[in-house]
Amino acid sequence: MKKLFFILMSLSILVTGCQATAQSTQTTIETEVKADNANYIQYISVEDIKRETSVLGGVYKKYYTKYVSYKTSVGDINIVAQDEVSDEQMLYAYSLLSFYLASLDNVKVAEQLAKNQAVLVMPNGADGASKIPDKALRGQPLYASEVSNIGSVWYINNDYEHRDAAYEEIFHMVHDYGIGTVNNAGVMVDLQ
Repeated sequence: MKKLFFILMSLSILVTGCQATAQSTQTTIETEVKADNANYIQYISVEDIKRETSVLGGVYKKYYTKYVSYKTSVGDINIVAQDEVSDEQMLYAYSLLSFYLASLDNVKVAEQLAKNQAVLVMPNGADGASKIPDKALRGQPLYASEVSNIGSVWYINNDYEHRDAAYEEIFHMVHDYGIGTVNNAGVMVDLQ
């Protein structure tokens, strides 16, 4: 009986000691690990979305509830949205705009967009089924039901009842207000 008691006590001490060692090792690892990456790119986040559109004035103040700005050296390219457009949809639109501008690797295109006061407007609803008046569509429209951001239920379930127009509409804006068209001079004549 004494022998069994001694074995149980020894096991108890070993198990308790191992757990304490594992916990202290884990704490040490957590405090010593640092993630430094010179290639890290800081992306915009929900905190970068402005909830007050009065500074934009006009139809943007009256019909839109939030906006985010793509900064250039000569001004901003704004993405404005109504209340039913999710923050994630706005951030996705911003990332697509960034993708096009980075892919072109041409600062002049972004600056031309800003000079031409390009605006991506994101109204509620769908094209032809939105309650927003035509006079409020000052810019390139991309409707809420046309943006399937990655990770959304629509995206994951491949819901083809919607038209995903984000790439198309944002490219229209980049092309028409930055690259250039026959009727609207831009900065990449060979590409237009």
